[in-house]
Amino acid sequence: MTYVSVQSVKRDLRIMHDADDVLLEELIDGAEQACLQFLNISELPGLVSPDVACGIRLMVRSMYEETDPARLMALRSAAESFWMPYRENLGV
Repeated sequence: MTYVSVQSVKRDLRIMHDADDVLLEELIDGAEQACLQFLNISELPGLVSPDVACGIRLMVRSMYEETDPARLMALRSAAESFWMPYRENLGV
């Protein structure tokens, strides 16, 4: 299930064409999977909080347009900071 729409990602990335829609869908799937892995859960709830969705969009941005490794890691770290309050099973 997709929690972030292609349209919201295109708005964030300021993409005005449809040529990359299939690629964006694949990147959204990958970003949502990265979110699940980071949160240590198997699925997101039906209604995703805005900061979790923002982190997913940041992860898509990192995969879509970044080639500089430092900038890529900065975007991924920013995404994880949005997800951190929702992470499960952190303790002993």
